[in-house]
Amino acid sequence: MIPHNQIVFANAEKQLLHDVVQSGFFTQGKYIADFEAKAASFYRRKCATAVSSGSMAIRLSLILAGVKVGSNVIVPAYSCSAVCNSVLSLGANVIPCDIAEGEANIDVLKAIQLAEQHHADVVIVVNTFGIPADVTTLKHAGLTVVEDCSHGFAIGRDSFPQTCGDFVIQSLYATKLFGAAELGVVLFDDEALLDSAKRLREGYSQTPSGECLNMKANEFSGALGVAKLVEATSIVAQRQTRANIYLENEFLSRHVVGSVNNRVWYRFVIAVEQADKLIDCVASRVQILRPISPWLKDLNKFPHASTAYRRYLSLPIYPSLEEEHQAEVMSALDTYLQDTAL
Repeated sequence: MIPHNQIVFANAEKQLLHDVVQSGFFTQGKYIADFEAKAASFYRRKCATAVSSGSMAIRLSLILAGVKVGSNVIVPAYSCSAVCNSVLSLGANVIPCDIAEGEANIDVLKAIQLAEQHHADVVIVVNTFGIPADVTTLKHAGLTVVEDCSHGFAIGRDSFPQTCGDFVIQSLYATKLFGAAELGVVLFDDEALLDSAKRLREGYSQTPSGECLNMKANEFSGALGVAKLVEATSIVAQRQTRANIYLENEFLSRHVVGSVNNRVWYRFVIAVEQADKLIDCVASRVQILRPISPWLKDLNKFPHASTAYRRYLSLPIYPSLEEEHQAEVMSALDTYLQDTAL
């Protein structure tokens, strides 16, 4: 069976881990410093602070954005529960916002309305599946934006990211765009915040504070993170190549979710009516998954997110996916389509 995702490490990357062991220095050493420098350069931001995970990156961003106990934070209703957990960990309130109809990203006009209604100053935006969200409109409305680029980002003509968030976060968890290890990074341009960011991740404070947790990143994850960032543009290009192959298929090109331009192909997601039946029918040949699991108790209040949870399916699309395996994915779908009208 063709897996939904696959992470591959080259011998050179394995050698980096050996080097960390030999160094005897396992936390926030030269590899974390190098990772932060490369992340800042890749995203073209002045400051980068590495932390132990993507969730901790969101949490640290929220603290730097001024979120306190009792603050209200706007969060996409169609997103991973880890995003909400980061908000709740600060004693703040999650204000879910529906996504735009037929899309995967937050409905920015509804987000602005909710922010006014709930006196929220901060919104978390996910570039879901690698499709760029409309961050600019939110910022023009006076909101502070935490832009989650773990799935991807807008692509500039030079193949580098175009980000607009006040804070940009990247998770390098194994299943993410740059899958490496338990590692996250916060990026921003306000250099006055850098000392606070570094201090907050240490886990020690003169006066006890719930904001200050041990979020330090280790050298093993940092080494793998460096390797992935060195190959970042190549990884994005390889995913684009695989997306182009899928887009040549008439059914997939009609049912793909979101814009096919100016994006990263972290996921190739299609919208179908009989999602469960499709998953079951191709299960022996290819692993097709629901890309995000619901966490809201009452999805009826969020009709577009509800539709996405019900209809959206993710196909395998990763750099090591061979063309013959993509052909097998499409063959499995074609076999199913011969007997079923989606």
